[in-house]
This record gives sequence, structure tokens and C-alpha cells, in this order.
Amino acid sequence: MHGTATQSIHDLDAPWPAFLDLLDQDPRRALEAFHIYAWRLAEARPPAILRSLDPADRQDRIADLVLSCSRDGFRKLRKYENVGRLFAAWLTTVLDRQVRDWLRSRKPAEGLNESLGVDESDDSLGLSPRIVESLTR
Repeated sequence: MHGTATQSIHDLDAPWPAFLDLLDQDPRRALEAFHIYAWRLAEARPPAILRSLDPADRQDRIADLVLSCSRDGFRKLRKYENVGRLFAAWLTTVLDRQVRDWLRSRKPAEGLNESLGVDESDDSLGLSPRIVESLTR
């Protein structure tokens, strides 16, 4: 057991949060505690990249973090090693990378539309009327 008896299960400054000791013993409780921890961390110390998102995207990215870390028997959480770096710092790095990946996955389509001057609300997709007409024949 890595945690201490006096340490809170949601302690953001703990090098080894107590819920990590519950991954095998009580996975449901570990997931609940990790979920609360991730939200508290995102509210108290959000990385700059997360602060740049609108609130709905921010919430989605935190939910994605919780899901990705809890998949496959908490495979990602089990990779954390307490080597002098706080768990919160490690998790913030994971979150930062996931947000960057998400932004990269969205960027090509958005960038292409912007560079072509396409109005996404326009059904013609920025095509000339002659091309639209030829496609609808």
C-alpha cells in the first residue's frame, strides 16, 4: 500500500492517491474516486490547453480522460510510477496529450474549410452554382 491513513482519497498533492490502491480490491470505488479526482484537478489546476476550450469541450475532454484511464482494468493508471513526481502532474500530462490529439484530429477538416473559405452552414459547400447544378442532374 502506497498511501497513508491520513491522506485523503482525493488529495491533489499526494504522490500516490489512495484510490490507486483500490484498483484491484474495489474497482468501482477506485473509478468513482478517480472520477472525482480528475474533475477536481481540472477545476483547480487546469492545463493551459484545457482552459483554451469552451466549457462543453472541456467537460468532454475530462470525461474522455476518465474513460481512457479506466479501460482495460485501469491499464493507463497502472502505468503511473511514483518516482518523485506527483500523480497530479502525471495525470495533467496525460490530459494535455489527449487534448492535443483531439485537437489534431479536428484540425484538418476545420483548417481546410477555413482555407477554402467554405461556410459550413451553406449546403453548396462553397462550390460554384455551375458545379452544384452539374452534380444534381
